[in-house]
Amino acid sequence: MRQRMMLLLLLILSSAVLIVTTGCEKNGKIQIHNRTSFPVYANILDEAYTVEPATSRIIDVPTDTQTPFTGIVSKQVKVDLIGETFQIWNPETEQYQNSTYTTVNAGETTNIYTLPNRASVKVENHSGMHIKEVLIQRNTTLTSFTETHIVDLPNGETWFTPVAYATADNSFYLHVQVIFDDDSVQDFGNEQTIIHLDEQFLIDVLPPARSATL
Repeated sequence: MRQRMMLLLLLILSSAVLIVTTGCEKNGKIQIHNRTSFPVYANILDEAYTVEPATSRIIDVPTDTQTPFTGIVSKQVKVDLIGETFQIWNPETEQYQNSTYTTVNAGETTNIYTLPNRASVKVENHSGMHIKEVLIQRNTTLTSFTETHIVDLPNGETWFTPVAYATADNSFYLHVQVIFDDDSVQDFGNEQTIIHLDEQFLIDVLPPARSATL
């Protein structure tokens, strides 16, 4: 009888250990799926990541250990996220934003899909000068709207910003002015500079005598 009781106790303990072992989960993941034609940039837990077009990237997120006795273990994580043709849209504020919070569960993967919802203007500074300001003007036959961007763009560096895109019902062209520290100006764009969803106006700022756009 005693041997049977010892055997039964051993089986119960073994089963309990098995349940605890198999039921434990620790750490989760965030996987960013870039569905745009341009890079997406993220900062999570003070680490910067670049997700190239049409690729995905997995980011490990530390969490407490989850067991059958703790229930689901979750962690709120701040995600800074912007793409060259993507921005987070907040339907409550009806505005674009560059950060949000997401929930990561222990042992699970939280998926984030970045679908194109913007166009963009990108400036590559090869002028040998410092750029301090970029003016982006949207023009129609009747109206004009200008966005002013204060920048700090040394020679050899790149800057971009997502912008609205032209549609059949809302067509416009872009005129961009690049302003240097000495207040000199270079102009880019014309009536043919019409960019649509997931497209980019790429500006290569060269020394004044040989400026060009791509």
